[in-house]
Amino acid sequence: VSLGDSEKRRRLHAEGSKMSEEIKTIKIRPSEIKIGRRIRSELGDLDSLISTFDEVGMLHPIGITPDKTLIFGERRLKAWQKKYGDRQIEARVFSLDENKRKFAEFVENVERKDLSWQDRARSISGVDRYGRKIFGEVKERERTDLTASAAEAVKWSELKTAETLNISPPTVSDAKLLTKTMEKHPEVAKKRTQRAALKLARKIKAKEKGETRLA
Repeated sequence: VSLGDSEKRRRLHAEGSKMSEEIKTIKIRPSEIKIGRRIRSELGDLDSLISTFDEVGMLHPIGITPDKTLIFGERRLKAWQKKYGDRQIEARVFSLDENKRKFAEFVENVERKDLSWQDRARSISGVDRYGRKIFGEVKERERTDLTASAAEAVKWSELKTAETLNISPPTVSDAKLLTKTMEKHPEVAKKRTQRAALKLARKIKAKEKGETRLA
């Protein structure tokens, strides 16, 4: 049974922050926040988000590290700057290493309904990639069911990514294929729909596999 939006959002935020230690909540000027290379290439419609500030305020503060590097909430930050300029914004400070910071950002991105198919694929793939870096990677034929040892159970796999994001394992596999193929073949990312991109990515994969066998 699929989770409702509110429950899914709660689980995603929990997954993204449970590996970290929240130090405090502060008020900070947007100009003080450092924004490195981000996953999202498009921020979507900021005006609709801005309109909610007057109605209900900012329901979820942005997240930053102790050195003021943005962890998550770029869209909220940009909307705030557009409306209020450099007025102080509420931020939660987390102690995170680089892998956990990227994991948290990818997890939050997946819940966004306005993501392009390209950014969504990169975000799902990112959750899988950084989950493996943080928890360790399940080896081929290693058990990951309920009868596995405690050490095996915490290791990361595509199934764990799917469970975390409440999506199917094939969706994770497709996202990883798209992300990998887009890096080498920009024409895949230019496809208007994910379906068309997947068709091309699978064709490229089959061709490369065939060439490898002949080599």
